[in-house]
Amino acid sequence: MMVQQTQPDGSVVWVDEDTQRTIPIEPSQSTANSWLDLVSKGLTVYQTQQLNQINVERARMGLPPIDTSQYTGVGVRVGLAPQTQQLLIYGGLALLAVMVFQSVMKRR
Repeated sequence: MMVQQTQPDGSVVWVDEDTQRTIPIEPSQSTANSWLDLVSKGLTVYQTQQLNQINVERARMGLPPIDTSQYTGVGVRVGLAPQTQQLLIYGGLALLAVMVFQSVMKRR
């Protein structure tokens, strides 16, 4: 079993209890992230098993398998449209210019 331990120098490592082998943990790697990854992978496996069972039942009934590509959100885009990004950049630059102008005018 792997356990997380803090070394005397302050670094954090995984230690195999059986072999006492240590593996350094990268700063971006944390227990919370690994648990979330594990749960996510577990849910994916569970959903895949359910989908396979459904497709086997559909095959027995002579129906085609379910096409998951229509349900997966492959075409979903996350983020801002280019026009919105441009508007925010220009708005931020204009705000910065007004702030600089005000600070210059106060000094006079």
